[in-house]
Amino acid sequence: MLDCEEIIQELRLKLPRFEQSPASDGKQRIKIVLRRAAYPLQINTLEMLETNIADIRDNLRLAIATLNIGDQKAIHDDIRDVSSIIRQMSASHIASDILHWLKAPDATLDHNIISNKHQTGTGQWFIKGDAFQKWLTESHLLWVNGFAGSGKSVICSTAIQRTLRLKWQDPRIGVTFFYIRFSDNVKQTLSAILRAVLLQLSAQLPEAEHDLQQLHSSYLTGTPPTEALKACLQRIIQRFNKVFIFIDALDEIPRFEGRSEVLMTIETMQKWDKLHLFVTSRDLIDIREALNSPATDELRMEIAEIDKDIACYVSRHLETSKELKIFKSLHRQIKQALTDRAQGV
Repeated sequence: MLDCEEIIQELRLKLPRFEQSPASDGKQRIKIVLRRAAYPLQINTLEMLETNIADIRDNLRLAIATLNIGDQKAIHDDIRDVSSIIRQMSASHIASDILHWLKAPDATLDHNIISNKHQTGTGQWFIKGDAFQKWLTESHLLWVNGFAGSGKSVICSTAIQRTLRLKWQDPRIGVTFFYIRFSDNVKQTLSAILRAVLLQLSAQLPEAEHDLQQLHSSYLTGTPPTEALKACLQRIIQRFNKVFIFIDALDEIPRFEGRSEVLMTIETMQKWDKLHLFVTSRDLIDIREALNSPATDELRMEIAEIDKDIACYVSRHLETSKELKIFKSLHRQIKQALTDRAQGV
């Protein structure tokens, strides 16, 4: 890049010699005629300029290639590290009798599906934003809300991926998540959420696994009641330096079929030490009433930011789609039209 700057500066110094100003008098016109007559003598200079421009182009290509290699390596290393943590959270190493007894939904399956929808470069407005950065350092609740289809689940998965990097740096940081799904009744209960979170955390620390074994010993014949699950979860959280819990799509639990129980539990968990809670939902009255407290930070998904992500996604798709390459001359118009009409969806 420094080489490019030096060459560009040299070109700037030579530029005035080739610029033409309006001829104001006879002497000026004579000078122009003489300069044009001497044009053949400038061939070497022009060839040198052409060479310099080619050097700029080559240097830029090299710089971009180097940056891309670095970015790709960083992304590859990050994916590898995060993937290994996700595999750990699947709790495959926990005793089969406990796995069979707890019957916890596997949230990593949902996470992998949603993460695959994430387009590199999107969601940075959120990850780098004050609300998320504050939540990473301070123990409180962050509620991300927005209309249906605004990308809350993808933002949640992006936030999870970012938070998992912290765990790679400090094994005593716990990260756990759960995706509520309207189409899956099994994933709409408080018990399911607590069991999934317990299983993920117990797989991240030997002492936490011991707590789960004790719970198993106390309830060998069936699923523990939610109060016992909550008590066990609170004990396990205190074994970590800090714990991050993500719960996506609270609004997908039917209002009169368990949502109030989940919301009351979240209100209780807000008071637990070392816990950072992250939840997403539409902005519904009962959810707002439950989460509206001084300990809650709210972030609403804004259409302007969502549209930037949509534009990034569309651009990437246009660049990589073989079918759309034949319309390359129209890519700009396609991107503009889709982004303008998206309105955050």
